Amino acid sequence: MEAEFCQPEEKFIFSDRKIFSLWFSGRAAIFSLLKFGKDYLGWKKAYFPSYYCHEVVHFAQSLSIEIGYYQFNPFLDSGSKDIEIEDQSGNAIINVCFFGAATLDLHSYKRSVIIDDITHDIFAYKESRADYCFGSLRKLLPLPCGGICYSPKGKELPHAECNLESDQLSLQKIAAMVLKKDYLEGRIPEKGIWRDQMIDAERKFDNEFTKSGMPQVVQTIFSGLDIKAILEAKKNNLKEAFCLFKKNKLTDLLAFTNENALGLLLLTACSQEREQLKQYLISKNIFPAVLWPGQLNLRDREMETKMLFLHVDYRYNNCDMNYIVETLSQFFQ
Repeated sequence: MEAEFCQPEEKFIFSDRKIFSLWFSGRAAIFSLLKFGKDYLGWKKAYFPSYYCHEVVHFAQSLSIEIGYYQFNPFLDSGSKDIEIEDQSGNAIINVCFFGAATLDLHSYKRSVIIDDITHDIFAYKESRADYCFGSLRKLLPLPCGGICYSPKGKELPHAECNLESDQLSLQKIAAMVLKKDYLEGRIPEKGIWRDQMIDAERKFDNEFTKSGMPQVVQTIFSGLDIKAILEAKKNNLKEAFCLFKKNKLTDLLAFTNENALGLLLLTACSQEREQLKQYLISKNIFPAVLWPGQLNLRDREMETKMLFLHVDYRYNNCDMNYIVETLSQFFQ
């Protein structure tokens, strides 16, 4: 990690085990929280938004708790939308801060348990009025794995110990990350040297042994990061990109123009245009992501097929923003 993102001498708040529990991944955090609620707090049903990363839901389905969905798509629905879930004890509702830019207002729910997914805005725990928060850390921070759980209301949290298998998996992922850096900087010639290790490690994130605490090596890396500086770099890149989108009359392509957004979310006119744009960007060494494949209903699948996501985090700078927007402008011209 570059020196400018080293944690300053102030206390690292996430290390306070009285108010945070640290997990191998975000999906391990929500799995353990739902298990804790089912076993000790009388939770009977967990509701996820229809538009979501369904790998996370799949990870929770081995629990003997009923899984339900409510209709919400951040690209189509307002945060003030009413959802069709009865407010009653035994219900746990997962409310997602989508891409750091869109979330539902569920403050009227008093009997149900509200769980905020803050994966895309890790500091959202500070303003959350939910019963619990959880999140994956890998989407925002240079970590091989990691998840957190927190209660804004000071409620008891589940905790877990590490295990040898999850420790070894974190080391495999770290090795793949180091090899990728060497590849990008020209020190190793073959992409497969790091990519095969990365793919193999990612596949293992669904294994049973990952329902564990955060490995100690990852805790050490996590505690050394200057998270504020990392997120500020992303915000500065977004500001620059939004100005360039406006200058090039491409603003209609953006799903969100929130400076706190996870990155650039592009909404194309149709799936065919999305695929053409995706291939064009790849040909220019810009590598977009599709979030999230495998949606369950027609409404969400249609949005999935029209959306592309571009990272603009601390690894990038103003020159990169210029190149991205110039490339988009050339495609649409």
